[in-house]
Amino acid sequence: MWFGRLRVFLQWSKRSPSTLVHTGEYTLVHTGEYTLVHTGECTLVHTGEYTLVHTGEYTLVHTGEYTQVHTGEYTLVHKGEYTLVHTGECTLVHTGECTLVHKGEYTLVHTGEYTLVHTGEYTLVHTGECTLVHTGECTLVHTGEYTLVHTGEYTQVHTGEYTLVHTGEYTLVHTGEYTLVHTGECTLVHTGECTLVHTGEYTQVHIGEYILVHTGEYTLLHTGECTLVHTGECTLVHTGEYWDIAVKDGSRLILSLECLKCK
Repeated sequence: MWFGRLRVFLQWSKRSPSTLVHTGEYTLVHTGEYTLVHTGECTLVHTGEYTLVHTGEYTLVHTGEYTQVHTGEYTLVHKGEYTLVHTGECTLVHTGECTLVHKGEYTLVHTGEYTLVHTGEYTLVHTGECTLVHTGECTLVHTGEYTLVHTGEYTQVHTGEYTLVHTGEYTLVHTGEYTLVHTGECTLVHTGECTLVHTGEYTQVHIGEYILVHTGEYTLLHTGECTLVHTGECTLVHTGEYWDIAVKDGSRLILSLECLKCK
């Protein structure tokens, strides 16, 4: 397009140039509409609307609105609002607020508030407070306070204090002090000293020395030395030495290896 205009300018200037200067080094043509300077290495055209510079290496066009530089490797366009650089592999757009880089494989957007990277495999968003990574299978969110991972199978939240895992089947919470697992039917809590299991039917507590089981019908307490079972009607105590059975009506049965007594 620019060379077509040059040819028109040159043909017109040959017919009626206002000023023509030709030396061994350059040719200058000046009319009321434009000024053309040509040397063996460079051609410059200046009009009231634009300035064009063409060399063997690049072409530059400057207007009141933008400046464009084109070489065999890239095209650069600069306006008051943005700068655009395009190569065969990459396009870069920069404004005062935002930088955008686009390639066939990924797109990067950077602003003062966040950085976004998008590829065919994932999308990453980073702000000063939060990093988010999304793939077709998984979403990860990381902040200074926690890390969250969400997939089609589960959601996991990790903080310096605890880890929470949630699936369609159960919810797990782990801290330095305990681990809690909850399902629709059962809740399990485990600490270094104690394991607690709670279901709609019973509650069980297990410690190194004893096991306690509580249901709507009875309560059972078992230690290494003794087993106690209590129901609304009866209390049973069993040790390695004897059985002690107390009934609600006041009767009591003690059975030992040595003797049998009824009270």
